[in-house]
Amino acid sequence: MCTRLKYRAEADVFNDSVTELYDFAIEEFTEPEKPMKADEARLHLEAAENFVDIAQVKAEGREENLRWAIEAYKKALGYFTIEKSKSEFARIQNNLGNAYGSLSEVRDKEKNLQRAVNAFQEALKIYTLNDFPVQYAATKANLGKRSWVREK
Repeated sequence: MCTRLKYRAEADVFNDSVTELYDFAIEEFTEPEKPMKADEARLHLEAAENFVDIAQVKAEGREENLRWAIEAYKKALGYFTIEKSKSEFARIQNNLGNAYGSLSEVRDKEKNLQRAVNAFQEALKIYTLNDFPVQYAATKANLGKRSWVREK
């Protein structure tokens, strides 16, 4: 039990640190009115992945962390478009689908499951069986899981 409390306390500190660093970095590196740069997009992507990681281990604040992850993924997609970086676009869409799927377990089940399905379908525009067989299979599995949950 003592180890569990210590782990939760460390997760709280990590959560606060990621949030503060993300806010600071966005404030320092974002230039309003200018197109997003690759470094800024990667910052959004890293933050999104950190927020998802935190949501997986910390029940308190799970919804909030998933929402931050989703927003950061969406911002990263402002740079990593299907035209500019197909594989990165597909990877982000798959991760976005997983984040929406996790959020559906906490709030607005139907709406977030539909968003998850939409994101997976976007990823599958790039992740084809011939070009990306492993990613195709993983994304199809994610799509199948969320579609099955939706039908239940």
